[in-house]
Amino acid sequence: MSENNPQIEEKLVNLKDLKWIYKALIKGWYILIIMPLIIGFIGAFMSYKQTKVYTSQLQLLLESNETYDYQTSIYKSVGYQYTDISNQIRVLKSYDLIEKAVEKLDLNVTYYTVGRINTNEVFWGVPFKINLKSFSNQISGKNLKIEFISDEEFQIVFELDGILISNKHNIGEEVINKWYVLKLEVFQNVSTIQANYEVQFHNKSYWINKVKSGLDIVNQEYTSILNITLNDHIPERSQMILDTLAVVYLEYTLQSQFDINNNTLLYINKQLKEVTGLMDSISLEIDTLRDEKDVLDLNRETEVIFANHFKIENQIETLEKKIKSIKHLQNYIENSESSNLLPPSVYLLDGDQYLSKSLSEFYTNQLAKITMKTTVTIENQKYRSWRTKLCYKEWIC
Repeated sequence: MSENNPQIEEKLVNLKDLKWIYKALIKGWYILIIMPLIIGFIGAFMSYKQTKVYTSQLQLLLESNETYDYQTSIYKSVGYQYTDISNQIRVLKSYDLIEKAVEKLDLNVTYYTVGRINTNEVFWGVPFKINLKSFSNQISGKNLKIEFISDEEFQIVFELDGILISNKHNIGEEVINKWYVLKLEVFQNVSTIQANYEVQFHNKSYWINKVKSGLDIVNQEYTSILNITLNDHIPERSQMILDTLAVVYLEYTLQSQFDINNNTLLYINKQLKEVTGLMDSISLEIDTLRDEKDVLDLNRETEVIFANHFKIENQIETLEKKIKSIKHLQNYIENSESSNLLPPSVYLLDGDQYLSKSLSEFYTNQLAKITMKTTVTIENQKYRSWRTKLCYKEWIC
């Protein structure tokens, strides 16, 4: 007969373990309270010590690049190239443009106020100003302590290669040594300076690289507006840098327009010179032709030619009228049924002596014939003689 062994269920948490944890909590309860306080204090201290970074923003509206058709050919001739927004962003972030903006600002000296716990960088509110002309690269970026000994003297203290260097100077006097060339001036209405200050000297390349690293430019979609942002520990300084950068960019844009206008003017002058040369060559050819053709005055000769042309046209028109009148006279004489033919005087032409004489003789003979027919008979010897001599048509006689 076999025995059935009861199943033994294993527990994940033993009661003895719970007792041990309970005893540990009872003994170290104060640690659970102190630890969050310590961690919170450390976090607050680190937050206080950490330097805050601010972001300044500026919006820049770009000028439209639209041109008329006639401007396109001119701009191509003077070297103007179309620039899109991406190129403008490259210009704003270029080293040269940022360098011009930095040169307009007095940024080579950075001021700090030294407190018991923290050292803060400041941009306004310092009771003195250092006019720095030059400095050695050995002290570039190093903390230099400014200590005011009296109302007339101060000293600059810094450490270099493990050696503490201290130099005393007079306030308001230019200082020249191997480390720096500067002059410290205290603002008016400042009697005694008790706070501790530090300064750093930075060259131009330091600020150019700092601005480039903190500068961000984004184009708003479907617009020509650029959003320019700059990160800095001091918001007033970053805003001033952005404003100066915008001014420098506008000056650059205006200078580009001036250059385009100058190139346009040079291009127009070049075209005018070519046109003037062409006109001079044409004038020379006219003078040569006039000399070869013995023309004294080309304009006057032209007027004479046109006058002769109009005169000939009038003569042709007059002759055509005379021919037309003579044809009418011929038609009248040949087609007339009357034996007593007397052409009307309308066929007489002014200035045609031959026609006037012929018609006059014709009128005389016709009148003599009519008179003779009324006074003599046809059988009259004289009438017959006249008839034989003068009759040119049988029906007329």
